[in-house]
Amino acid sequence: MAGAAAPCEEDALAELVDSVVGMTLSRDYSQALRGSGKEFGMSRLGIWRGTAAAFVGFVALAGSVEGAEPAERVFFAEPKDGAEVTSPVKVVMGVAGMTIKPSGGVVAGTGHHHILVNQGPMRGGKVIPTDKTHVHFGKGQTEASLELEPGDYTLTMQLADGLHRSFGKKMAHTIKIKVLPAK
Repeated sequence: MAGAAAPCEEDALAELVDSVVGMTLSRDYSQALRGSGKEFGMSRLGIWRGTAAAFVGFVALAGSVEGAEPAERVFFAEPKDGAEVTSPVKVVMGVAGMTIKPSGGVVAGTGHHHILVNQGPMRGGKVIPTDKTHVHFGKGQTEASLELEPGDYTLTMQLADGLHRSFGKKMAHTIKIKVLPAK
């Protein structure tokens, strides 16, 4: 039949779809795809073309949400990444998908901020130490002023539970800033 794919091409397409999306297809639909197509009032090739088009659409949709912000995250409202600032540096800390709560007890869906100076995110579950490079905001603060000498800095906001245990990289945000000499 002119324009129809050879049976081996259809079988190869069937194998590809089964291996990629087979687990998401119902058993009946998967069997229908291997059948004649009469169940849907169309040819077997037509069913495969429709399935392939749906698969391409699904992949395109999945790709479009790939860059979306995670539901739970922390972020710097101020300063922005790459900002040039003077000391004291005003820091405004944000959170989405969780609630800020002072330290003391562990309550699901809550935590408090920490700023790590010239450090990256901490491993999940690790207790955040208290020192000059690990600044705690255990009272539930969302704004602060940091006294920093002139120079280049990496600031990492790290959310932790009520016992100061890090939520890990998924609840951290890192920016770079430059602190300029006072005028």
